[in-house]
Amino acid sequence: MLQRSRCRSHRRFPFSASADSGCGVLSPRRTCPLATRYHPLVRRGVILLLLFISLACSRREHHPPVIVISIDTLRADHVSPRTTPHIEALARDAIVFRNAWSHSPLTLPSHLSVFTGLLPPEHGVRDNAGYRFDASMHPTLAAVLRANGYRTGAAVSAYVLRGATGAGTGFDEYDDAIGIVDGAPVGALQRSGDATEEIAERWIAARGETPFFFFLHLYEPHTPYTPTYEADVAHADAIVGKFLDFLRRRGLYDRAVIVLLSDHGEGLMDHGEQEHGVLLYRESLQVPLIVKPAGAREHREVDSPVGLIDVMPTILELAGCPAPRTRGRSLVGSNAAAPIYSESLYARIHLGCGELRSIVDGDRHVIDGGRGEVYDLRSDPSEKVNVIDRERRADARAHPALAQVGGAVVTPHATAAEEATNMAAPASVSGGREQPQPAPEPAQTPLR
Repeated sequence: MLQRSRCRSHRRFPFSASADSGCGVLSPRRTCPLATRYHPLVRRGVILLLLFISLACSRREHHPPVIVISIDTLRADHVSPRTTPHIEALARDAIVFRNAWSHSPLTLPSHLSVFTGLLPPEHGVRDNAGYRFDASMHPTLAAVLRANGYRTGAAVSAYVLRGATGAGTGFDEYDDAIGIVDGAPVGALQRSGDATEEIAERWIAARGETPFFFFLHLYEPHTPYTPTYEADVAHADAIVGKFLDFLRRRGLYDRAVIVLLSDHGEGLMDHGEQEHGVLLYRESLQVPLIVKPAGAREHREVDSPVGLIDVMPTILELAGCPAPRTRGRSLVGSNAAAPIYSESLYARIHLGCGELRSIVDGDRHVIDGGRGEVYDLRSDPSEKVNVIDRERRADARAHPALAQVGGAVVTPHATAAEEATNMAAPASVSGGREQPQPAPEPAQTPLR
């Protein structure tokens, strides 16, 4: 990432090491020799590396509290000072990744990528129903933190993320008490984020000085809207504000590693899809990602593409814990950007059509489906003009990686009666069963 990162600040760099810190906390005092010696692109990357090192060094605890806030279905372009002031307040104290991408426009596969640092073909969950996560094969963020002395808790706001799917792996306590309504689609089975946030407050308040990890999941922007998507985004932001105020009152805000993200976006008819799950355009895949290391407040913005699989190794490094081998890479000083893989099997599983896969490689987005699509994200961020005719090379480069990582489509398991009753569409695959193939080793190809 070093040679491609673009870092912006409310304060102008250069930086220098603070004289009163033994671990090189950066402060805007003198020009850093590294900042003037090299090419501007390298200089930006060096400063990002030094910033992460300094923020990590400034921690006052060996294992700081770790908090992940996931706002389901929140589009990156709907986060702004006007619409989400509380999220923006957190962003002013943190590193903001302006070009973060999900690997699936569905809640369960995407969150499991966050928890494991693996792509959906690797962790094995390709849809919201019909797949079970095998915890014996893949360590999760919660499991690794628990093995390193953390108490682990979670409260989720949607039935689709219930612990029985495997999402609860590694958590000491996983509150998913969401009522079932016969005949209701899975997406409608939810509880108010206000209630979920209160559960989070009670759990954290009972932890004392024990290192802890808490995962707070909010579902407000998901359908059904009350009454609009924009109003639900504002409601989710208000819940985040209440939760962050609670952390401040308890003296946890500055001490903690805090990560705020979304699992995927929402179509809002930009390309003919009102919700999400089928298409792989930017509005469904680009998500907010904000990382506040422990013990420091410093605003920076990073424009290089990153994936949600990078969240797990980043948190573990900031928490002082060893990370298992994953495809994701820690964003603490990462020196390379890799193409980002995403997929949707929804149309194949539920509608009997073909699946979609995509690669974001720099400023090109290649979508492989019924017709070839390539979009220039720099000149056409809304992806309105398919430039495949002049970008045949980008399209050709993407296909080997898509074939290697995507692998075969594995037929979903038979769903339980309770789950099937609440499915919006049948969880079946048209066209017969394909045999599962082992996922490639994460280190074999530089793809994320």
